[in-house]
Formats: sequence, structure tokens, C-alpha cells
Amino acid sequence: MITKSSRVCVRCGRTEDLERHHIKPRYAGGGDEDSNLEDRCRPCHQYTHALDQLEPFLEGIKTVRYGDEGKVGQPDRVAVVELRLARLIEYNTVEAIHERGTYQSYWVDGATHSLPPRIHTPEEIESKRAMDKMIRLAMFEFYTIKALKHDGTFRIPGVISW
Repeated sequence: MITKSSRVCVRCGRTEDLERHHIKPRYAGGGDEDSNLEDRCRPCHQYTHALDQLEPFLEGIKTVRYGDEGKVGQPDRVAVVELRLARLIEYNTVEAIHERGTYQSYWVDGATHSLPPRIHTPEEIESKRAMDKMIRLAMFEFYTIKALKHDGTFRIPGVISW
């Protein structure tokens, strides 16, 4: 039987500020059985979850097709996310957590703030253009009807009616 006093963080060995971490997350079907739980100190727990989100995101953007040639991965976006991942790992070594006592986000490095916009495929661009055209037409019709007076003349606020 594990007592509260014998618990330690599986990553760094700290004994204070412990939380229970689900190895297989509940949203993925993991349960609350002891075999699916491990102790992590709060900083290591935050680090683990940040890593669990950043790694799949990086893999996802590496496979996105873009441009007319259907190239895979957008080098500028991939580079920024790789930098975020590198900073996250660098800032949260076991030694750094012991020294600092807290988790450190990659966000303290300003270079990780700007994720270049995603380059859209030609199909996405054409779909957006069609949607923009429909919106402009709907807005024109709305304002035309709104400005039309009962007698067939137009009334536009701040402009002389005709």
C-alpha cells in the first residue's frame, strides 16, 4: 500500500506538491485504476501535458499540404513549433525544475510568439473567395432593402435622398 508520505514524482523525485497523472488520459478511455496513475509534482505534471499537446501539433503541421504544388509541411511554421518544443524541454529539465521549483512555459522566449499564418491550398482559397462573394452580396441586398423607402426612393443616412 502506498502512503501519501512515500509518494514521489516519477520524473524528478520531488515529494511535495504531488498530483496524480493519468498515463492514458480519461478522454482517451483511461481509467482511475492505480495501474493508469502515476505521481507527478505540479511542475512536471504541467510540463508533461504541455509536451503531450505540442508534439502531436508539430507532427500535424509537418503533414499539412499547401501551395499549388501540394508540398508537405510549411517550413516557417514547423521551425517555430520546433523552437517551442526545444524551449519547453530546455526550460523544464529535472535540474531546472529543482532549482526553480516551478514549470516554465516556452512563452517567455519572444521568438516563440509568432506562428506564421498557414498557407492555404488552392481549393481552400477558392472556397473562401466564393464565401466572401456570397457575404458581400447578402450585405448589399440587406442595406439596399434597408435604404429603400416605401415610395420607391432611397434614404441613406447623412446623404440627400433621391
